[in-house]
Amino acid sequence: MLEETLEIIDINIKRAESDYKEIKSWNALTPQFFDDDNKRRVIDSFIFRLLKFRT
Repeated sequence: MLEETLEIIDINIKRAESDYKEIKSWNALTPQFFDDDNKRRVIDSFIFRLLKFRT
């Protein structure tokens, strides 16, 4: 059970890092990003991963 939990944490860290790098590559966040489905998906994914660490 502990091993499975650690694997899930590792997966979420890697996905959050990937999303973070992509968001940083945009240089600045603007409200217009929420009109772009792909950028909105990346932002949503990053927030979701961040919240998973908080619980």
